[in-house]
Amino acid sequence: MTIKRIMKDIIALTKHPLTSHGIHTINDEDTLGKVYVLMIGPEDTPYEDGFFFFQIDLPDTYPIDPPKVKYLTQGGKIRFNPNLYVSGKVCLSIINTWMGPGWSPCNTLSSVLISIQAMVLIDNPLTNEPGFENASKSKLKDYSEIIRHESLRTGLLGMIKQLPLTEFKPFIPIMENHIYKNASKIKKRIDNLAILHDGKSYSSTYGLTLTPFYAKLKNEFIELNNKITNNRIKETTKLTTKLTTKLATKLTTKLTVTIPNVKLLTPDIIPLVQVIPYMTPKVTMKDSLLKMKEIAKNLEIDIKKKSTKSGKMINKSKSELLLEIYQKQT
Repeated sequence: MTIKRIMKDIIALTKHPLTSHGIHTINDEDTLGKVYVLMIGPEDTPYEDGFFFFQIDLPDTYPIDPPKVKYLTQGGKIRFNPNLYVSGKVCLSIINTWMGPGWSPCNTLSSVLISIQAMVLIDNPLTNEPGFENASKSKLKDYSEIIRHESLRTGLLGMIKQLPLTEFKPFIPIMENHIYKNASKIKKRIDNLAILHDGKSYSSTYGLTLTPFYAKLKNEFIELNNKITNNRIKETTKLTTKLTTKLATKLTTKLTVTIPNVKLLTPDIIPLVQVIPYMTPKVTMKDSLLKMKEIAKNLEIDIKKKSTKSGKMINKSKSELLLEIYQKQT
């Protein structure tokens, strides 16, 4: 039952991914039931744009027993949420690590991931701490502002520079794409946060203290985004060069050219001025022999041939050169 159920949950997650929720998963190549998770912090929460990593292990007794979940976005002993410990422990009733409605075999891997996001990455995270459900707005705000700053400093900038595990490496393109697509929005948000919070001091439960320095984070973010953008330009250039090489041989139309005693059906390359910087010039019998020789040399075509009569090397005729040029271009 265990293997079948694990396969069923993994297949379901593959067929119906949670990417629209900002949840991305990778299955371990060697261990069935080991899953690596990236959650991108939801908008309008202190976790916005942060990268939050989890490792999930489905035990041999699954689904009788719940998944084992470890939280891995760490830095500076920051307690990102009352339910997320610096030791990596995740406290939630759905996985039997906290009080409340516990695990049921009816739950799935997908439902666990949705629950973690919905119950942990929330607007007022300190309300998850027992006794703080009705805390003052100022207490809730101080903790949230510390987490907002650290979600950018550690969650975004820190995690993309140094992943918690090498197994998370396949997530890098997803992380870079999120930064690239949202760069202007993120930069504007950091600017606004700098105006509101730089120079102030915050302290909260768990011994957390912070003097925000969003101006510094902005410079680091701009540097990171520039690096990602430059890498994309290089990759795009490389890909474009590869594609245009193929297109140059495929994008052709037919043109009939009449040469004395020979009727050739030859390709006429469609101009690709905006795609590739150089194309072999069109040639016709009206062009001079000198021009044909120059084009032939560029196409690495011999302009001389061995005479069938004398055995000596002689110049090829215009007709011969034109035929070989067209054949080379096909």
